[in-house]
Amino acid sequence: QFDLFLGTPHVELPKALDNFDDWVWSAYPRLLTAFIFFWSRHKEVIGSCIGNKCSEALVVDGHQKCRRRVCKVKDIEVQTDLFEKMLVGCCRTPAYKSEYCNLHLYKNAETSECITRTTGRTLPTRSHFSRFKKSRTKKERNFGATNCRTSKERSDAYIRKCARSFGVIAAVTNCGIITTFGEIFRTETLKEILQLLTNCIKASGVIPKTAVYDDGCHLIEYLHNHIGKDLMATPAAKELAKVKFSVDRTHFRNHVGSWCRLNMNPNDNPCML
Repeated sequence: QFDLFLGTPHVELPKALDNFDDWVWSAYPRLLTAFIFFWSRHKEVIGSCIGNKCSEALVVDGHQKCRRRVCKVKDIEVQTDLFEKMLVGCCRTPAYKSEYCNLHLYKNAETSECITRTTGRTLPTRSHFSRFKKSRTKKERNFGATNCRTSKERSDAYIRKCARSFGVIAAVTNCGIITTFGEIFRTETLKEILQLLTNCIKASGVIPKTAVYDDGCHLIEYLHNHIGKDLMATPAAKELAKVKFSVDRTHFRNHVGSWCRLNMNPNDNPCML
C-alpha cells in the first residue's frame, strides 16, 4: 500500500508465504528510504500541517513495549559510513525451537558443548557484586562526557541474556509525524541513535534546526568530541552537529551535571518557546 501510495505503478508480491521474508529483506531498504524522504519533507510535498511551525523540531525517543524475539547473537560488528566498527545484535527471528536464527544455528551446538563440559559454577558473593558495581560505575563515568547519571546502556551480561529486542527508536516532528525509526538490538546506545539520525539526513537532505532527546547531553557531547576521529566527519554528521539539542522538560529535572544544566535546558532553547 505504501509503495502504491508513493506512485509506483505496480507492486510485485511473492506468491508463496515462505518467500515473503526474503522479499521483505530485499524491499525494506528502498521502502524505508522513501518513507524517510516523504515524511521528512511532508511540508513541501503535501503542505504545512500547523502553519510556520511545521517540522521545526524533532523528538527522539525509545519505545520498549514492542519487543520481539530475536537471535541471541549480540556481538556482530558492522561497518557503516559513520563508524568503522559498530557492535550490533542479530536482527533475525530465531529458528523453530532454537534461540538462534538459521544463520547462527551452529551456536546451539557450541552452547550445548559448553554446558556438557561445565562441572559446576561459583556462586556470586557480596564482594563480587561490590567489585562489579565499582567497575561499572567507573566505566560509565569515563564514557559519559558529562557528569549526568543518565547513561542508558545496560551491562553486557544483561544484553547477552536477553532473548528479545529492546524495542524501537523513533524520531517524531513537533507536528506529530514519524520521520524515521529503527529497531534496537543491544540497548539504546549513542552510536545507534547517531546512525539513525545521519541516515535520516542522507535520505531526506533535511533536518529540523532543533531536536529533543532525554539523554541529549551525552549524545551531543559524544558527537562533538568524536567527529573527525572514530566518528567519520560525513556531510550528514556535520549537519547533525549544527542541530541545537535539548533535554525534554520531563527528564531535565534528573540531569544534574553543570554542563547539562547550562546547555541542555529546554526553556533556554529559543526554538522551543
